[in-house]
Amino acid sequence: MKGIKLFAHAVCLIVSAGLVGCGTVEKVIEPEEEAVFRKYYTSECSTLDYLTTNMYKDTAISANIIDCLVDYDEFGNIVPGLAESWSSNSDMTEWTFTIRRGVRWVSSVGSDYAEVTADDWVAAAEYVNNAFNESTCRYMYTSGSVVHGAREYYEYTAYLRDSDYGALPNDKLGHPFIKPDETKPEDIGVTAPDRYTLVYTLDEPCPFFLSQLCYTAFMPVNRAYLEAEGENYGTDNKHLLYNGAYLLSSWVPLEKRIMTKNDSYWDKDKVYIDRVEETYNPDAYEIQAEMYLKGEVDEAQLNSEELPKWLEDNTRRNLVHPARADNSYSYFYCFNFDPQFSDRYETDNWRLAVNNENFRKAVAAALDKSAIVGIYDPYDIKRLVSETITPKDFVSAGGVDYTAQEQLAELS
Repeated sequence: MKGIKLFAHAVCLIVSAGLVGCGTVEKVIEPEEEAVFRKYYTSECSTLDYLTTNMYKDTAISANIIDCLVDYDEFGNIVPGLAESWSSNSDMTEWTFTIRRGVRWVSSVGSDYAEVTADDWVAAAEYVNNAFNESTCRYMYTSGSVVHGAREYYEYTAYLRDSDYGALPNDKLGHPFIKPDETKPEDIGVTAPDRYTLVYTLDEPCPFFLSQLCYTAFMPVNRAYLEAEGENYGTDNKHLLYNGAYLLSSWVPLEKRIMTKNDSYWDKDKVYIDRVEETYNPDAYEIQAEMYLKGEVDEAQLNSEELPKWLEDNTRRNLVHPARADNSYSYFYCFNFDPQFSDRYETDNWRLAVNNENFRKAVAAALDKSAIVGIYDPYDIKRLVSETITPKDFVSAGGVDYTAQEQLAELS
């Protein structure tokens, strides 16, 4: 989840522009030039308060301005980020991280504010799980991994919140409301024994815990700054602190946003793009190819109508490169095996159908995946078709992709 920083690591002073359905356009930057990457964006972020959102258009920004405990290298391996090292107990219910020393929080203009410490993750856990803050990424503490006390703290603060809203004695679904036991922020299983040691305590073993730590819910925040800003926190780029590769130095909603290289960044020698300029244009998909040819942007996406024209043009075809399939997520559909519909929808028949394996196979077989992905790349359909929930190249073990792994042993 490193965004431009990971991108910069990979291209090493070559600005690449992804073309949907056709690939990458490259522009070589001379070493003495300032490396500037220019692109369009079509929808504005909803908030800069990264601890309350899991929307892609928001996290695309936070990934470049806030560093996490761990990072991913260009091969998808988990590597140290703001945690220099980590360990877990034998059943993986307690994870201990050693925080990198000397990392600084700075303002949008690069002014120094404070050092990044273990308490920044403690403060984040308290903020995310406080129901008053209405964080949509709070589920990360109670679903994949179950951080001790997180659910209880949320339920208690939700009780306090709903009491203020006059929603009691019944909950929002109309059920009788049971007052939860009082839970304090320090009851959450995220602690800082000292300035550079951070400990997560889980209620259940979680061997994949490290893979969750780049989500916004586990990003750090400076406690003193958060409390001082209050409701202003994250309302614009000037009411935010930065510890990542870039600063959001300028942000005019629905006009333009500029990210500049953070000169105080702990790993700045590996950040090769000096400035990222994004211009808002709701019609970007229609005009960006032309704007690329005019040299106004360094990224363009070609639609299925434009692609053949570019490939047939001898002066343009060499600019077109196959875009990499995005293996960071996948979409899939699930049947509702226990529908609570009204009788007019014949729920008994629904249950009979969806519990029939052959019916489910027939529905799956009826979906023409090739026709769907052919919209994006009609020239190499096979590489975009996925037959598994986990995307190809998402993770491997022993040099074998997860989607190609054979079952080694039966569960006993």
